[in-house]
Amino acid sequence: MTLAIQIFKALSDETRVTILLLLAQQNVCAKGISKRLNISEAAVSQHIKILKEAGIIIGYKQGYRVHYSVNEDTLNTLITFINDLKVSVSSVKDTSCPMRENCPKTCCHLKTQGGE
Repeated sequence: MTLAIQIFKALSDETRVTILLLLAQQNVCAKGISKRLNISEAAVSQHIKILKEAGIIIGYKQGYRVHYSVNEDTLNTLITFINDLKVSVSSVKDTSCPMRENCPKTCCHLKTQGGE
């Protein structure tokens, strides 16, 4: 579960998702990402750091530059997590509380977001 949380946190930023989508099409160095997305190399570096820490991308040296690619193992782990979640959700037949009608006034079912 911790890996899934780390992945979702890393992908909660639009720029990082855009970087991931770019890397899904081709392997690119930080300078190339910077030029394609029209953001500074420093910003790209920070985003890459977060994506690497989550295991979403990997870097490999090619000449003088590090090129980045999508880590398929991590994507497969995430796909498995989402598929397991889908199975769990699909197996829920009745989401209502069987005691809903008899719940006391303090029950969560009777409270609204405003606390009424």
